[in-house]
Amino acid sequence: MIQILIPILLVILSGISKAIMDTIQFHFEKSHFKGEWFNPSISWNNKYTWSSNKIISWLIQNTLVFITDAWHFFGMIQRVSLFSILFFHITWWWVPILYSIFALTFHIFFTYILVKK
Repeated sequence: MIQILIPILLVILSGISKAIMDTIQFHFEKSHFKGEWFNPSISWNNKYTWSSNKIISWLIQNTLVFITDAWHFFGMIQRVSLFSILFFHITWWWVPILYSIFALTFHIFFTYILVKK
């Protein structure tokens, strides 16, 4: 049972993360999110303002970009949660089921939960 429960939870986490990414990218003004870290029109600058040290700047811009803003952070969460499913050796017929769960989770969060009505 736990062999499929964890992949289901990881797919749900991935769907929520993708919904957060798309919400702040396309509907930030109507979303529940506030602050510079979430605002994509401002937060993208964080990638370039960390340090005058060239090595640290390169490291952040190219490998640690997920700490600079919400869009990159939740993108990392989405990818890590999806790739983590590979460790559970699920059978092929679970793929369409897991994708349906991902799509449903994304739709519910993107359409109904993360944007103010």
